[in-house]
Amino acid sequence: MGISQVDELNKKRETKKKETENYLKIIQKHTSQNSYDFINKITLDTQGLIDKFSRDSIRISVIAEVSSGKSTFLNALIFNNQVLESKIGETTAKVFHIVYGDSFSVNGKKVKDIEALKNEISSQNQENLTDINAKKDLNIKKIESKISLPNENLKKGVELYDTPGFGTVNETTMYKLLQNAVSKSDAIILLLDITQGLKKNELNFVKDTLDNIPDNKRFIVLNKYDG
Repeated sequence: MGISQVDELNKKRETKKKETENYLKIIQKHTSQNSYDFINKITLDTQGLIDKFSRDSIRISVIAEVSSGKSTFLNALIFNNQVLESKIGETTAKVFHIVYGDSFSVNGKKVKDIEALKNEISSQNQENLTDINAKKDLNIKKIESKISLPNENLKKGVELYDTPGFGTVNETTMYKLLQNAVSKSDAIILLLDITQGLKKNELNFVKDTLDNIPDNKRFIVLNKYDG
């Protein structure tokens, strides 16, 4: 692809971004605080589309029902260490946006090593989980945390979202956090526990969410094969 073609693609992307921003303004103008869920989803999807037009990297959300091994999968794939909490039951209570960086940091706050990174992630996650269990609304700053670390695969322009597991006691809140990540993603990895088969929650999630994503942008990974 020549430089002129790249320039042309960038111009088209900028045009589409401006058009989508105008659509979002129209939606927001006619949307009330008590709008139906489907209007809120359209708003979220439109904001995600604007985000996609604004960057060059590829974002992938890793999603799974609770206790399916999602955090263990990401620990092995990216961290080579037990950084994300991994245990039975409701664990991930916010969206962790994992990107490349020259040093370890969380939300721009540098930490000295991977152990300090683990402690900071755990602290922020536990704070959210406490609020969610107490039925408190999460403010915008608490929905997502950006984790940066020196990783060669991430350096190539790949970004990952570690999302809350669905099928939890706090389903409504966790699902909103998950949808926030999905709306900004270019592709989705659905992790399935092969020992359990396709459960009802997973089937419903596929129908509600994955059916709206093109076939070439959704991937299923079978986990716990050794079980």
